[in-house]
Amino acid sequence: MSTHLNYEFLFVGRDENSFLENYVYDSTEDLGEKGGRLWVTIEIQNNPAEAEAIAEAIFERMRKRFFTDLEKEPYARFEAGLKDVNKTLESFKEEKSSHYIGNLSVVIAASVKSELLISQCGEAEAYLIRKRYVSVLTEGLSEDNYEFFMNIASGTLEMHDFVVLCSSRLLRYISKTEFSKSVVIGDVVKSLEELKEAVSPEILGKIAIAGICVSEKQMEEPVVEDKLEEEIGEGGAIIRPSFLASKFGFLKGLSPFLKSEKFRNMRNLKDKLQFDKIDFDKLKVKAGDAFKKAMELKERFVKPESYKDKALAIAIAGIVLLGVVIGVVKYSQGRSAELLVLDQKLNTARDEISEAMTKGQYDKAEAARILSHAEQSAKEVLNTDMRAKATEVLAKIQDTRDVLDNVKRSAPALFMDLNKVKSGINALGVLFLKDRMYIFDEFSLFEILLDQIGEPMKIADGETVIAGTVFGERASLVFLTKSGKLIEFKDGVFKYFSTADGVFHKGVAIKAWGDRVYILSPEEDQIWRYSYLNTKDAFGNAESYKKDGDLKNAVDFALDGNVFVALNDGQIVRYYRGNAQVTPMTKTPFRPMVSASKIFTDDEMMQIFALDSSENRLYIFQKEKKGEELSYSKQYQFDGVGEIRSLYFDKTANLIYFLDSKNIYKLTLL
Repeated sequence: MSTHLNYEFLFVGRDENSFLENYVYDSTEDLGEKGGRLWVTIEIQNNPAEAEAIAEAIFERMRKRFFTDLEKEPYARFEAGLKDVNKTLESFKEEKSSHYIGNLSVVIAASVKSELLISQCGEAEAYLIRKRYVSVLTEGLSEDNYEFFMNIASGTLEMHDFVVLCSSRLLRYISKTEFSKSVVIGDVVKSLEELKEAVSPEILGKIAIAGICVSEKQMEEPVVEDKLEEEIGEGGAIIRPSFLASKFGFLKGLSPFLKSEKFRNMRNLKDKLQFDKIDFDKLKVKAGDAFKKAMELKERFVKPESYKDKALAIAIAGIVLLGVVIGVVKYSQGRSAELLVLDQKLNTARDEISEAMTKGQYDKAEAARILSHAEQSAKEVLNTDMRAKATEVLAKIQDTRDVLDNVKRSAPALFMDLNKVKSGINALGVLFLKDRMYIFDEFSLFEILLDQIGEPMKIADGETVIAGTVFGERASLVFLTKSGKLIEFKDGVFKYFSTADGVFHKGVAIKAWGDRVYILSPEEDQIWRYSYLNTKDAFGNAESYKKDGDLKNAVDFALDGNVFVALNDGQIVRYYRGNAQVTPMTKTPFRPMVSASKIFTDDEMMQIFALDSSENRLYIFQKEKKGEELSYSKQYQFDGVGEIRSLYFDKTANLIYFLDSKNIYKLTLL
């Protein structure tokens, strides 16, 4: 049974903070099945100036190499393409003093006949849905010691297979069961519509998706050849059509159609549809006459026999040539003037960058205005022949903003690889108690002493932990579970806490202050406060802390006497005694937070740390007037790190510890 690949593309979400694109190159019409098809789905974060150029370079290098030597095995062609792409990306890095070109999430796939080849880097993934079973094709392809393409997955496609390429990890947002149900066998468009409907409510950012469906190939009607054959002229001479005449060869293809069964069937429609005013026999004769005249005209053009014909042809050619020359001259003059204007725009933008650098030392607002104008000018040149120069100016604008924002690009040191203790760990948080570090995931707690990590300790049967905190009053750790239970770890023993209410409120984060614990519950638009009762070894009734304001979009909070709440749109809101407070922000950054995920401070710190999860940026704000005002200080851009889940600041050593799902990192603050 002959198979056919249908494919479509989709973008889900509304966030525009990164570059997203789907590319495809289908060579099967020109080169046949041995040529194959190529798909690239890509996301580039934190490099708006060069993202599109990098993405196009990836696609072009892969396309050129993969379709160069079709006699080689598909695997060898794919591997050679990836090597070229890696070299291209390394050259981009070498051009940057920081060697940073953004966070790349790319999945590349190719098919030749029924063979599928895939590679990926970053967060991008590929999935195969076969007989309602979902498998991750890219699992294990990337390696921590290299940021680009390392490994290749290959296999054979079967009838009704459905392949999904995605710039992010789809299984973060939907289950495999939901994923499988969204696939409509044989219908790639309907499948992507169903997938979008399932994923959209869960996604905060934006993702790119490509869907590839294996279906039965439909039989096509034979196509009439439109290539002119050699004709036998008078006297047996062979007439070979000129290039131009061959382009009109489609006229020759009409004649068989006029005599075909299809045309006779069209005449029969006259009786069925009652087109009494149309004489199809006359129409056939007229069409034949028109065709004959066209062929005679073509014959004269190909083989002119009279001097007049030749003279006329030469005159026409001369006029056409003169018109072309005049057009080229005018175009060149206009083009030179246009390039001069574009170059002047870029020079003005460069001058504005220098001016903004000076102004920014004492008037950041004015520097921001100047840089915005320079950026607009450079973007106007971006889609012209001076794209490369415009890209350089845009990169310089971003570098200037980073300098004025005091941005530090850092590759933090790896403190510990948690995979060595628990394979496939999904770490959630880091806590410090009595000079000891603890790491926890959904089910287990790990104690770290010096550089040694202990065996996992199960927190509770049948419970899933979502957050934890240090309960200083009891020198213990307290964990909040998905079902709304509080579990304490003290002196090596786990136990459940109880409350006078019978059950605790559910939430997304937990913090302790004195003898009280606070639970953040965006779903209930509230922060619940519980007081610990020593005499009963339990907590009292829940108290509503928040009196006004809106916490529906809250994601995390921190306590220092005030309550600082991080919202998912990047805002930080301060509460005092339950009331939302006006908290002025001075020295605001050019690049504000857009998607806060974590916030950290305590009563001994003069800073507030806030994490922007969309770009793995750590923002540091200084507390002014005991936290009544905040002043932007600096930010750190972390490279080569996964999604940061938790952080802790060691004030004595001036070290910040943070972890993603697999590793613990440390960084000395500058």
